[in-house]
Amino acid sequence: MKSTPLYCVAAGISEHDISKPDTSPGTDAARGPSGRLKFGALCGKMDSTDLTKLHPEVSRADEVHTYSLQSEAGKYECSVSALRWVCKERVSFQYQFRSWQEHMKRPQCIDYMPAGPLLDITVTDGEIEEVHLPHCICMDQKSTLSDAFAVLHVDARGVVVESVPEVTTSHIKFLQPIFLPRGVMVQKKPGVPVYCDVLIYKTKKEFLTLDVYLVPRDPAIKQEVEQNQSSRGSIIIQKPGPDKVLQTGDHLSLSTDRADAIVRPRMQDLRCDSSRSFEVFIRNADSDFTLRLEREQNTIWTCTVHRGDYQNQSTDLAHGKKRHNFK
Repeated sequence: MKSTPLYCVAAGISEHDISKPDTSPGTDAARGPSGRLKFGALCGKMDSTDLTKLHPEVSRADEVHTYSLQSEAGKYECSVSALRWVCKERVSFQYQFRSWQEHMKRPQCIDYMPAGPLLDITVTDGEIEEVHLPHCICMDQKSTLSDAFAVLHVDARGVVVESVPEVTTSHIKFLQPIFLPRGVMVQKKPGVPVYCDVLIYKTKKEFLTLDVYLVPRDPAIKQEVEQNQSSRGSIIIQKPGPDKVLQTGDHLSLSTDRADAIVRPRMQDLRCDSSRSFEVFIRNADSDFTLRLEREQNTIWTCTVHRGDYQNQSTDLAHGKKRHNFK
């Protein structure tokens, strides 16, 4: 079968279907009184226990990671991207994370932002009956984001922004997908609820200097940060992320209990990209210390960085030879 490319969105967690109100992105009906995105009722359910989770094979060439998967008939989820698919026969495909940067500069996309990573999928054998493209927008079991999603459709004629076929709390669902360049976006405005992770890197700068990122739970963004940091010889310090949902536009500050620590900048706004980070500098680090992330003086995340976290890193980690796990 001829290989076929697809650009799409990935990253997400839950599994409930959502009804789509009869509104259009950008209309007043899609917003609440404050101008923030309005939420509606849940109408269906998709049970993740029916899915088999598969771990892709990963190959690397010129800093580009290619993830390969194959499956028999059934329902599956990729452990790296959270991409889901349904097939009636044996299928093989590959995907790569791609950059949104070029596409988001187009006039058609000015009112939107990415809702997850852009993927380039190539089916090499068999057919996929359904593709479920995960997003990192937070939805609970009693609500839905009213028609705020859109599909970026790229072909030889140019770029078109289309409505999405079907939205769930964690995925965008395509039935019998036509594999053309596509990506899922969401309206660009403050107040979009997002699942986030914290990435902490010990740099090779003088004394103890940490780069701390707060990013959407998006495997492509995490990969971008990792590649950037590993190229500088930085080492990741693994810590759990916030258990509270954040919103785009939130004013966030990072602090520490070390009186001699310098944090720059002290405050940033949450964005759906990897371009911003906090730098934590401690001249005489020799003990445990605490990092704290706050929103409007309310603590939303805290962690303890132990002395062993930044003094006992292995040689393999220092050279970037670590297992890729972008969950």
